[in-house]
Amino acid sequence: MRSVPTHRPSRQRRIAVVLTAVPLGLALTGPARADPPWSTPRTVGPGGFELQRLVVGTHGASLTYGYGRTPVLVPVAADGAPGRTRNAAQVRDVGGYGDRVVYLRSPTRAGTPGVSFGDLGARSLGALHRVARAGEDAEDLTVGPGGHVLVPLSSGVSDEEESYLVAAARYRFTWSAPGRRSRWSSVALPGRAGLLAAAIDRRGDAVLLLQRATTRGYLVTARTLRLRTGRLGPERTLDRTTRDSIDGSVAVDDHGGAVLAWGMQDGGEEADHPYVVRAAFRRRGTTAFTRATTLDPGGTRERPGGRPYAAMDASGRATVAWTQAIGELDGPTSPRLAVATRAARFGPRTELLPEGYVSGLAVHDGTTVVAVTGSAVPFAPTTNSLDAPPPTVAGVAVRRGAGSFGPIEPVATPTPRDRGGLLVGDEEGGGGDAD
Repeated sequence: MRSVPTHRPSRQRRIAVVLTAVPLGLALTGPARADPPWSTPRTVGPGGFELQRLVVGTHGASLTYGYGRTPVLVPVAADGAPGRTRNAAQVRDVGGYGDRVVYLRSPTRAGTPGVSFGDLGARSLGALHRVARAGEDAEDLTVGPGGHVLVPLSSGVSDEEESYLVAAARYRFTWSAPGRRSRWSSVALPGRAGLLAAAIDRRGDAVLLLQRATTRGYLVTARTLRLRTGRLGPERTLDRTTRDSIDGSVAVDDHGGAVLAWGMQDGGEEADHPYVVRAAFRRRGTTAFTRATTLDPGGTRERPGGRPYAAMDASGRATVAWTQAIGELDGPTSPRLAVATRAARFGPRTELLPEGYVSGLAVHDGTTVVAVTGSAVPFAPTTNSLDAPPPTVAGVAVRRGAGSFGPIEPVATPTPRDRGGLLVGDEEGGGGDAD
């Protein structure tokens, strides 16, 4: 979710749809580490397809969503066999719970957005429920594991007399409770803001990560929205910064806990400051948030690309993974992560590869998987080039329960000239979109 159109690093492209563990849930609860946990990579999408979402159902089937010339839906059966590809120009985003798929749709370019419910086979998109009013727009939706669907609707433009409110929007959140005949409710968010990320727990409590502009800079704030009652919790300031390019992620567990992560850097054509990553928690059973913790004070003054990824397992253990710049212009980056205990305290950060980037983060019950693409050999500008690229790997680091992350397990070999990202799960569960 991004509403403040400051400069963003270019997102990692996902050129081919390669599913390495279908279904995700079964793969993560499968054999022990001594056994090979990953299936042979299988291409299920058309060439030139850029993966945006992967929704995995309870019984193993999945639905891939992304872009070619138009938005495309690619169903995948429980045995990994790809189904018939469907062009869906009106689909803007997808999410899911159980074996149901939720679509955010706009029937025409000028039409108001709506939501519909379909099946993982993409045989039907379902009846459209209009959720937007005239002048409102929706970029994405958030779906909780209990079936709650939240759609942030934005409206308004920047105020020319108050230039520090650059393109901050007015938000109205609309949501539905689980059920075949969903009733929609809504609430307005006071003031202007940029919505960075949101997540919903199984009980229907949403956590919002926001960016607000002030005359002196920007605030990173958080608040809760209880979908059962429509009550907004108090807004808590997590950070103050002059850096206007902010990306974030939110993840929740099944017991009211949440982790919020954000990365900050100045916008513009060239970076004047390093990329800083910070995080905070919402404690279980409260609407209060902890003080922010710095996970990475920054590398070189370059743009690492990507965003922080946040996740929480069933026991409330949090993981944040991100990419940091470690070299000069167009130089190497480093994939990193930090793990917190159930006491909401992060340990030291870990470098996953000498060079590369984080391309995904997924959790199922007590197992956490971080996907990375990169090189096991440190970057050396004098010897590495496109004609003689360093050894590359697309793989995953796995942590089961309270253990530590193991070494990178290769699951695919990307083309050195185009090291596309590897997506391992529905990134909505990690909070936020896939760029």
